Amino acid sequence: MNEARKTKKQLIGEMQDLRLRLAQMENPESRPQKTDKDLYIKDRAMASSVIAISMTDMDSRITYANKAYLTLWGYDREEEIFGQDVKMFAHNPYDVERILQTVLNTGSWNGDVVGKRKDGSCFDAEMFCNIVLDKEGKPLCFMGSFVDISKRKQTEEQLRASQMKYKTLYDSSRDAIMTLTPQEGFISGNPATVKMFECKDESEFVSQSPADLSPQYQPDGQLSIVKAQEMMKIALDNGSHYFEWKHIQMNGREFDATVLLTRMELEGKKMLQATVRDITERKRAEQALKKAKDELELRVKERTEELSQANARLQEQIAVRIQAEQKLLDYQNKLRSLASQLSLTEQRERRQIAAELHDRIAQNLAFSLIKLGDLTEKTAGTETADVLKDINELIEKIIQDTRSLIYDLGNPVLEQKTFEEAVEEWLCEQIEKQYCIECQFEDDGRPKRLSDDLRLVLFQSVRELVINIIKHAQAKKVKVTTQRDDDNTIIIMVKDDGIGFEPDKISFTIGRTGGFGLFSIHERLGYLNGKMKIQSKPGKGTCVTLIAPLADHV
Repeated sequence: MNEARKTKKQLIGEMQDLRLRLAQMENPESRPQKTDKDLYIKDRAMASSVIAISMTDMDSRITYANKAYLTLWGYDREEEIFGQDVKMFAHNPYDVERILQTVLNTGSWNGDVVGKRKDGSCFDAEMFCNIVLDKEGKPLCFMGSFVDISKRKQTEEQLRASQMKYKTLYDSSRDAIMTLTPQEGFISGNPATVKMFECKDESEFVSQSPADLSPQYQPDGQLSIVKAQEMMKIALDNGSHYFEWKHIQMNGREFDATVLLTRMELEGKKMLQATVRDITERKRAEQALKKAKDELELRVKERTEELSQANARLQEQIAVRIQAEQKLLDYQNKLRSLASQLSLTEQRERRQIAAELHDRIAQNLAFSLIKLGDLTEKTAGTETADVLKDINELIEKIIQDTRSLIYDLGNPVLEQKTFEEAVEEWLCEQIEKQYCIECQFEDDGRPKRLSDDLRLVLFQSVRELVINIIKHAQAKKVKVTTQRDDDNTIIIMVKDDGIGFEPDKISFTIGRTGGFGLFSIHERLGYLNGKMKIQSKPGKGTCVTLIAPLADHV
């Protein structure tokens, strides 16, 4: 029967026969027969071993594998590997052939192999392989035991890499690296050390003591030999120590260096690793930098004094200018106050003139017109009647002009009606008819007692705001609302649905952005303890709010 076609049952039978024969071979003279119990114990011992054990027939097909072997190779059941060629479990099948041939020739083999698991991954193992012979010396099978050394291999590889890395850094470092002890002095030095101290080679360097490569005294006045022992003691006690040191080369040239002493233990022996860096150039640069800094500080000090003097002069000029500006501002405020007073005085005079025109001239003209009418009737049909008729028409024209002048001077509507009624009548009867724009007026109905000056200023302000809307806002609708709030003030809002504008660009100062009308309203209201607010956005219309104290609050 072909070995590759053996059934599982046949393989298990051969394995049991093999175990029996192995047991009989152990000591046939003293123990010619083995009981089933003895065989069972040996079988369980092999099966439970933590070392992976396997057996193959002489054709290298697996006939036995313990649990540790299955686990190591990633299998779950013995049936998966029984009858399989052992080469399929190796990363390199040719290694298996070579090992088995060696075992046939010498009886055993020991070494490292690379196994291949069920999932295809590989691992390192140490293998012990020998051939099993019967009592006549004929080979029965191959027996191998395996120990997973993957972690050990990995650790060794890491150690080799670390050693190689350290050696590379040690040899290629631009800093001088050396080892030493307080008792023995220098033990080793890298190429940078040999170069730094101008030695021929490492042997010449280690033949020197730390005192030989230092001047007699350090910059602080201490003996180098004494201070060196102190530095090494600190490093041994604390684990490391960093400091500056004055060294000397073999040719006698002194140089400044930084020294880092690090405590280390090598082969159970405590020693120090010293990393020395030449800082001569850095010291020169620091000295040059210090000199430049001192010069710069001197120049800065001189310049600062100059700037201080210039600043003092400037402060004096600023103080003078501030005083002048304050005086100018005071004059401007006085001028604004005088302008507001002048405007109010002007309005009073206009009202007085209008009253005089109404009470005297207009009434006298009306009386004259009546008299002239009587005279015209008496002279009817005569040439005098025609002359009187012309005089009558002329007097009527003078009366109309006088009434118009009286309205322009004093706006008699304010004399005859309340502020709210005057605004409503003027809006509805004058503006809406004359300019064909929709006007609305809304009042909260609460009494609002205003001083004569404030009534006049508020009326003129509303009229000026509405005229500005007609001229500039391209509005279709205007709404004026009046109300009294709990602070005993009157609030007047003039709204439109026009093109709007940016309020931030409006200034209440004459000569800057913004019309004289808004400035005039702002100043006149301010003089009477009032104020004005503007809310507007391009395309969203405008709302101007006037706020002023009522007469009870003045």
